[in-house]
Amino acid sequence: MIELFHTSPQKNSLGTLGFHTSQYTILHTLRTNAPRLSDIQIINKTMNKMTAARQIVLDMKIARIISIYSEEHNVSLEEATNTYYTSATAKKIEEGIADLHCRSDKYLADELWMEVLENKAKA
Repeated sequence: MIELFHTSPQKNSLGTLGFHTSQYTILHTLRTNAPRLSDIQIINKTMNKMTAARQIVLDMKIARIISIYSEEHNVSLEEATNTYYTSATAKKIEEGIADLHCRSDKYLADELWMEVLENKAKA
């Protein structure tokens, strides 16, 4: 993970500054604003912010999945929320299994419905 943060800009094959420039800028800005922090501390702070941002995006996706499920299957948001959070699909999304979090909200709402149907058939 540390390899993502170069301390100097890198030139790409065209000889121009490439992707790493923005990472350099972040590190340089953090160093300037917090000169007492080591590079590792700066990287950890940045990674914590990235993790928090990822969780916010995932929470928004989950809210959309629940909303779609509720609308398509005429159930209350409360019931749809309970169904989602007690499902294996939710666990797979949270853990990033099979990159389900990359699928569309509609697809995941349909997956949740298929899981509910399978559970009803087993019962």
